[in-house]
Amino acid sequence: MRTLLIRTLIGSSLLFGGVAANAQYDRRPDYGWQDREPTEHSRVLDRVRNDLNNAEAATIPFTADRSRIVAARESANAFQRRLADGDYDRDELQNAINQVARVVDLNRLSDSMRSYLSDDLAGMQNLRDRLDREWR
Repeated sequence: MRTLLIRTLIGSSLLFGGVAANAQYDRRPDYGWQDREPTEHSRVLDRVRNDLNNAEAATIPFTADRSRIVAARESANAFQRRLADGDYDRDELQNAINQVARVVDLNRLSDSMRSYLSDDLAGMQNLRDRLDREWR
């Protein structure tokens, strides 16, 4: 009888100890968006933004070159925010493309930076064509 009582006390203390220890464990909430791969439009626009930031770092402050870069980045950001909200606006994307094209055409850039931004411009145009097909 005494052995049964000791076994019961040990078993119940282990059980309640395990329950208490598990209650201390805080699981990561499952929002879902942390595990998603970045979408293609995010990758394209992130690359554009990165290249615009690099171009801005190489320009003289308070010049038309820098203001064109800032306008292009803001336009790309506005389009990406709107697309992330589930609203594809072709005109807004075309405006972003035009802004980047102005930077490529008018800014004083190194050959490599002009090449990067030209590639970004082509990527944005491909993105526009792809989104046009998907959002019809």
